[in-house]
Amino acid sequence: MHKTPRALVLILGLSLSSLAAQTEFYVSPAGNDANNGTLAQPFLSLEKVQETVRTLTANMTGDLVVILRGGVYPLTKPLAFAPADSARNGHRIIYKAYPDETPVISGGRKVTGWTQHAGSIYKAQLDYDLKLRALYVNGIPASMARGVLVKGQGGWGEFVITGKEPWAQTPGSQPMGIKFKSSEFGLYQNPEDIELVSQPSTWCRQRAAVKDIFQEGDFTIAKMVQPGFALVQGQKWGRRTPSHPWQAVNAFELLDEAGEFYFNKKTKTLYYYKRAEEDLATANVVAPILEKLITLTGTSTDERVSNISFSGIAFKHNNFLLMERGKKGCGTIQATAMTVKYRQDGNWHKSEYNMTRPMDAAIEVSSAEGINFTQCRFENLTGIGLSFLNDTVDCHVKENIFQYIEASALNLGHPQHYKIGDGEIFGDGVEGPCKGSVVRNNVLRHISYEHIQAPGIVAYFVADTDVSHNDLKGFPYSGISFGWWWKNSKIPPSDVMRNNRICNNRIDDVLLKLNDGGHIYTLGYSPDSRISGNYLTRAHGIAKPGKNKANGIHPDGGASYWSIENNVIEEVNGHAISLWSKDCHDSVARGNFSNGALFDLKGTASVFEENVIDPLAPPWTDPRALEIIKNAGLEPRCRHLLNQIN
Repeated sequence: MHKTPRALVLILGLSLSSLAAQTEFYVSPAGNDANNGTLAQPFLSLEKVQETVRTLTANMTGDLVVILRGGVYPLTKPLAFAPADSARNGHRIIYKAYPDETPVISGGRKVTGWTQHAGSIYKAQLDYDLKLRALYVNGIPASMARGVLVKGQGGWGEFVITGKEPWAQTPGSQPMGIKFKSSEFGLYQNPEDIELVSQPSTWCRQRAAVKDIFQEGDFTIAKMVQPGFALVQGQKWGRRTPSHPWQAVNAFELLDEAGEFYFNKKTKTLYYYKRAEEDLATANVVAPILEKLITLTGTSTDERVSNISFSGIAFKHNNFLLMERGKKGCGTIQATAMTVKYRQDGNWHKSEYNMTRPMDAAIEVSSAEGINFTQCRFENLTGIGLSFLNDTVDCHVKENIFQYIEASALNLGHPQHYKIGDGEIFGDGVEGPCKGSVVRNNVLRHISYEHIQAPGIVAYFVADTDVSHNDLKGFPYSGISFGWWWKNSKIPPSDVMRNNRICNNRIDDVLLKLNDGGHIYTLGYSPDSRISGNYLTRAHGIAKPGKNKANGIHPDGGASYWSIENNVIEEVNGHAISLWSKDCHDSVARGNFSNGALFDLKGTASVFEENVIDPLAPPWTDPRALEIIKNAGLEPRCRHLLNQIN
């Protein structure tokens, strides 16, 4: 019989007891996973430290702290947290930056070895098999090479839907593709790389992938990837037909402006039209590869992932590949809600919103409690930055910077939360609203520059949510969007939303490309909720005399039970507050200030009083307005964050 030497048993015992007593673990890009995770001997990978901490959670007597040294932590797969990773016994697991250092969790790959191709176009090899949707040069986004809008000449072919497909709710048919005049829309070497992006509608824009391009008589035919194009065409509202203008993107032949790129998957060659000030021999060029960076996912409302914090960490470089890697494109009904199920009548209300879901995010949280992000940076991300998708409770997002994100910075909830427990994605025992979220003292810049229909912060059917003291600037559509459901939907209102607060935010420059929104846009019934203390400046909108809906605060489509008080609204091209419909009821608009735009207050069973229009402001002379402006935006202790944005 083989016996383990007594000395070895003692050594193993001491090692295990030391690990059990250890409450701080260090990880470093210069570390080694064979180390013990101390400051002197840090781990190398996040996977190793996560695995180590997981073994200690059952007997926690205090917080477990993971300290990340500065540098880049490249991921080859998403870092996945499950209920087994949760902190226990009333304590927390904290992943935080080493003092005065910035760890970067990245799903990207550095691109080097650039050589001149022609003129200002350079090329480099990239070992990647899928469509590259973004590129970052010294932290600044490049864009897919793109052409001009070309008017479609109608549909081509027929795509038949039986109604039995997993992505269909009804039978029907849609065009197989789009016809263009050959004199306006040519042929391309790699047509399967191309996407067509629609001319914006009032509040949204569609995107669909191309399968092939060929000539037929005097027309160029863009045969589309299905069912993505059928989903886009099946929308009842916000749809762009084959007779509208469309823009081709992502072709080498379109690479004609500085800051554009094209990736040829066949030859694995990345082409980039460099900006004048860039030196690609020294530039930090990163191609985002990984679709998601982090997931935190429980299994049910009784088995959540819980009590994990992230502090001082930068999250960068994910590659949102649209729905099912482009097969379903990215057709949004409104905000971030993509069409994922087909209906011939296009009426998403009849499905009780089960035909929609939000865009994917770099970091997604679901079936979770007490997940906090503080003093982090979310930047150079595609899709949504951070999403609390389903059944999240008491999660906090505080003092973070969100910048250079292609869609919304933050998503809260899901359109399918109209009813709890009946959804096609989340069933009974799994589905739950997002409630108790605190979003406070965050800075948002350069948001939704690619998916222009996405608001800066979007929330669906949420409860007990506090969005306060944030600083937001520069949005193609709305700044903050809260709620879902329309009075004219012919389905009853949801009773999920309640007790929400949108307070003391500063929001500048909204509706830079779209219309029919506002600095703050709301839908649905939300009892015991308020919008107060916000300082809102410049809503631009599309120039439509007499029809401009570039509003400051815009309760739409029957939004009701909101108290809108003590806000200052300047320079909007629509109304300061647009309670435009009698369907918006049981609301209060009191003590608000406008420097010219009118208050459109038609809601029924509502209170409208003490609202002030001062066409000579700014500067404001009313001390109440001055106090609102003073208190809006970041709290004083957090205003240093404004010096940390690009």
